[in-house]
Amino acid sequence: MRNIFCIVLICLTALACTEKDAAEPVVYHSTENENRSIEVIADEYLAALLQRHPEIGTNYSLPGARHDRLFDNSLHALTAWQAREDAWLRELEQTGSPAEVGSRDWVSYGILHESLSGEKASRLCRRELWSASTTTSWHNYWPSLFEIQPVDTADQQQQAIDRLEALAVYIDTEITNLRLGLAEGFSAPRVTVEKVPEGIRALIAEDSPLLNPAVRVNDPDYTVKLRAVFDNKTVPAINRYAQFLKNEYLPQAREQIALSANPRGSECYPTLVRYFATIQPSAEEIHQLGLEMIAGVRDEMQIIIDEHFQGETIESLMKNLNSNPDYTFRTRDDVLSYALDSLDASKAAMPEAFGRLPKADMLIKPYPAYREAGGTGEYHSSSEDATRPGIYYIAVVDPTHRSIAGQQSVLYHEGYPGHHLQGSHCA
Repeated sequence: MRNIFCIVLICLTALACTEKDAAEPVVYHSTENENRSIEVIADEYLAALLQRHPEIGTNYSLPGARHDRLFDNSLHALTAWQAREDAWLRELEQTGSPAEVGSRDWVSYGILHESLSGEKASRLCRRELWSASTTTSWHNYWPSLFEIQPVDTADQQQQAIDRLEALAVYIDTEITNLRLGLAEGFSAPRVTVEKVPEGIRALIAEDSPLLNPAVRVNDPDYTVKLRAVFDNKTVPAINRYAQFLKNEYLPQAREQIALSANPRGSECYPTLVRYFATIQPSAEEIHQLGLEMIAGVRDEMQIIIDEHFQGETIESLMKNLNSNPDYTFRTRDDVLSYALDSLDASKAAMPEAFGRLPKADMLIKPYPAYREAGGTGEYHSSSEDATRPGIYYIAVVDPTHRSIAGQQSVLYHEGYPGHHLQGSHCA
């Protein structure tokens, strides 16, 4: 997500996402003995990225984007893409960073160079070989595309069918990649994979988001066509994936949580820190900072506890907040209603602090069944033109052990004045 956010930032602040960028094949130019401008390099990279990641066009409703493909997760395609990344990076470094700090080219150079170099450094992690957990498996992101896939025209409706066919190919390729990962010693921690087969199988249900295009088209003939692909290709692929994880992957998955259990895991860790944070503190520095931050938070918590909950310790109060009926929800509907009321209150207060407000609305939805196991709450951006609202997905499972105390702060972080406001300003 970091890389996509950075590129969308380039697209919407420094460059122009045109219909030509999104729809036409990218012509790759050799960079040998050429002296191209930073803007030309960035334009080429952005167009290529949108072609490699067609989900970006769907997620942001970019003009001219097609919605009939998925990201090519084959190792052959990855190798070819990495070669292109290397060429762009070499060309940028030969060009050098612009001297005018804050200029258009300086911004484009900085974001693109950091994105490319961060990607290159993290390759040793081989993440493509162990994306199988409740938060990294394919079912966390592809199904939601079908809920926002445009189906207004006959061509768009066919694109939804084509993309559903592509999903079966993607799933089988993922099995191949994960199997190779096991053979080379890479895996996700077993504890993070155990609930994935059950979540994956929830996608076979009648209310599967993969069938959502047919619900919106509401035409019997189209439903038959989409359903045929779903029944004959998608469902068998989903079952193959679930069986593979249960029977083959889980018995070989690593017991250790630490990334160091994977090959070159200790080297991988700092590259991922740099990839996500753009800085490179050591693991020890991060750990020490965490200890210091926790100590400070505990001091602040104890002051509040002593004032309002005399006799309680931090540990006893936290246990009560997540188990005592006075501090938890009763039903899933209670969780959702509390979140909706809080959203209304935060939205109403926004004009008191901000002059620019989001054009797009924001909805709150509970996680669907296939995501319940790994979801803790996340925001999905509105479309670029603000015609499609942003969505905050919340966890409502096990409401009697879900504390009321933290609900609003997370909501504010994900919605107003958090990611929804942030995403609206980017758009």
